Amino acid sequence: MLIGAVTFAVFFTRAGGRSTILPLFAYSQVGASATQVGVLLSVLAVINVAVLYPTGAFSDRFGRKLAIVPGVSLMAIAFVQMSRASSYPGLLTGAVLLGFGSGVGGPAPAAYMADLGPPERMGAALGLYRAIGDLGFLIGPIGWGGWRIPAGTLRRSSSWRWCSAPRCYRLRSSPESTDRLRRR
Repeated sequence: MLIGAVTFAVFFTRAGGRSTILPLFAYSQVGASATQVGVLLSVLAVINVAVLYPTGAFSDRFGRKLAIVPGVSLMAIAFVQMSRASSYPGLLTGAVLLGFGSGVGGPAPAAYMADLGPPERMGAALGLYRAIGDLGFLIGPIGWGGWRIPAGTLRRSSSWRWCSAPRCYRLRSSPESTDRLRRR
């Protein structure tokens, strides 16, 4: 259940914070141009993709939690950094951190769910994982957009971090999935 909460928070934050609020915040609070917003999102995406494969190999070898907890923590730090940014370079720094955090914490939760479920129920476990994530994707933009943009105005806020930080603390006490893999 905990990994479901982490998954929901990550997808909610990814769709709502990164795809909805970040471009609006960059434009309205930092004064970024459309080109700068595009560069910001592109840098984030390129870094995200660049760390996916090494992180997958790392989590296969050393455990999923060693990728999930730092990844989600880094995403929380990135959102705090971006929410406090008063200039484009500050926002870009947060986007770089978010790219790393998303890439590091991205593939491991799905593998964690697959590892913990019985082999004959792997499809159901991954289906549940995906359904929880997709619910986060659906609610994220609506939730963040309606919550952070009342009456059409975007307010500067440090509340971007609320989704990720508490989940990191709880996840560290959950069982490691690689222990089950070694027993098979």
